[in-house]
Amino acid sequence: MKKTGIIVIIIFIVLLFLHSLFNHNKQFNTKPYENKIDSLTNKIKVIEKQNDSLELSIYVLENNNSILSDKSNMLSLKIEKLKRDSSKLKQIIAYQPQQIDSFLVERYQDRYKILSKDTIHVPVPVAKEILVDLFDLDRTKDIVLNQDSLIDNLRSIIGNKDSIIVTLKTKENNYQSIISKQTEQQANYELAVSGLKSDLKKQNFITKINKVEKLAMTIVIVGLIATHK
Repeated sequence: MKKTGIIVIIIFIVLLFLHSLFNHNKQFNTKPYENKIDSLTNKIKVIEKQNDSLELSIYVLENNNSILSDKSNMLSLKIEKLKRDSSKLKQIIAYQPQQIDSFLVERYQDRYKILSKDTIHVPVPVAKEILVDLFDLDRTKDIVLNQDSLIDNLRSIIGNKDSIIVTLKTKENNYQSIISKQTEQQANYELAVSGLKSDLKKQNFITKINKVEKLAMTIVIVGLIATHK
């Protein structure tokens, strides 16, 4: 009887030890992983807002380039028209002396206001040639001005395209950063899930141990009762 009691007591002590060993496991803490995931989510949102702003910048630049391109086309057409337009030359060739005088008075009206005793008599054919040269000079100036404007427009278009390329590169880098952070998020999700699965296995094992403990405690109690009869 004494041996039976001793065996029962030993079993009881072993059960207490097992209970202490398996029921004081620290539960897996998902909070650090949740905080990291939330932090990455906020960073992704900030980058996405930056990309929205960059997208707007690209839209503005492309719209400006569209306007500049239309203007450049108009300037090119105007330059071509100026180069080909000879209607004024035909009119000048048909000018009468009075029309030549009127043209010069209108063009140099400030100079005509200055009194001068000196006069120069220019034959009509020579005067017509002078008017033709003046017309060509005016046309050339107009062509040059339009060409300068065209060049400025083309430079602006190129500058805008360069800015678009830089902006697109920034967007691409941002997308790469988003992908990297999403990958990091996925890793944290997997670590959290892995920890929870491990915790669940431990809890299942503890549950089984508790069932064994309850069964063993029942046997111990029955044994103790039997040994004290």
